[in-house]
Amino acid sequence: MRLLLLAFAGLLGVSLPAAVQAQPGVRISVADFLKAIEQHPDISAHAEGIESIKSEIDIARISPDPSLVFGNVSGDISGLNMPQQLYLGIDYTVETGRKRQHRVQLAQAQVRLAEAEHAVFVNEFKRDALLLFQHCWMLEQQIQEDLKYKHEILSLPVTDSAARLKQQLLLMENQLLLDVAQDDLKESLDELNDVVEHVYGSQPVLPGSWVWSFEKYTSAQASRYERLQVSKASADVVHQEVLLMAANRVPDISFSLGNNFVGRATNPEAPSPRYNAITATLSVPLKFSNWHGAERKREELRKESARQQEMEAVGVVEHQFDETQDDIADLSATFTQLNKLIALQERFVAQLPSSQSLEKLEELTQLHGYRHQRWEIFDNISKRKADLFVLTGALPRDPSVLAGATN
Repeated sequence: MRLLLLAFAGLLGVSLPAAVQAQPGVRISVADFLKAIEQHPDISAHAEGIESIKSEIDIARISPDPSLVFGNVSGDISGLNMPQQLYLGIDYTVETGRKRQHRVQLAQAQVRLAEAEHAVFVNEFKRDALLLFQHCWMLEQQIQEDLKYKHEILSLPVTDSAARLKQQLLLMENQLLLDVAQDDLKESLDELNDVVEHVYGSQPVLPGSWVWSFEKYTSAQASRYERLQVSKASADVVHQEVLLMAANRVPDISFSLGNNFVGRATNPEAPSPRYNAITATLSVPLKFSNWHGAERKREELRKESARQQEMEAVGVVEHQFDETQDDIADLSATFTQLNKLIALQERFVAQLPSSQSLEKLEELTQLHGYRHQRWEIFDNISKRKADLFVLTGALPRDPSVLAGATN
């Protein structure tokens, strides 16, 4: 399979200079394209959201601030000259149940979730960009094959009116396909250049090769499913939320320490001098409600639901991975057979005598149809490879997956 693809790439490489002349610009490799994509403003903007979430960790570490309490504790309004009492003190709440620790752990879990979601966002962004890159490269090759087909039709000597009419019909049909492909290529290249404009500016870029090789992903490459990281992080957030809720049910202890400023009493029954009195209090809430029992049951249900969703996500992703691998294997087998069929058809066309111009035109049409089928299979393989990339994130982590790197 590998040798067949290299031969296929070599045949396409023969016509590549014509494409360069038709579309002036600098050809960039897949690796260079990926570097440009990683610097895209949309990715940078999405990453900034993680930094704002990280700030929640510092906020979670903050303990309750003390309160300054000042007031008139006892004010005589009876006119009996009883003592006036003013209070100045500090109230402070001591958190119990490791509330601060659980707040920090929840904030850290939320950061991990944001990072996992960002990784999926980046992979999906790269997937779309790489598919566009590959689509542009494929259209160039298709156009070159259509031009080659046109040349083959024109170079064939026609000996009768039926063959001449058939030749004109095929040329017109091919020109329609060429026009569609060239318009598609122009629009796709404009879109491709918009994607890398932040790096290359107004300098036009062109794809230098295909993106995905036809080698099968190994189990080592698939050992970490990017999409599962989101499910795991989401379950961890729920777990930390439940722990924090349980901690919040533990009553806090409040301390109060202050000074009572007692004024002078001049009433004849109980005169007293002016003095200060230290006041210290401890407040411990008492629980008499069974409401918290219902809360615990609800939280356990949330944890169980999160665990169930995580397990289901594992099964779904593994099924998607296996299904995609099978699709790639089937499509690759079809691709191989089409290459063999094209090679045989080319030999058959070459052996037909020029005098059989009508028959040769029919066989050329059949050959061109096989070539178009090959590109359809090639495109489908690319899309399924892109699906694997989003599932595993293997493309940026393993350069050997890139065509042209070690292939």
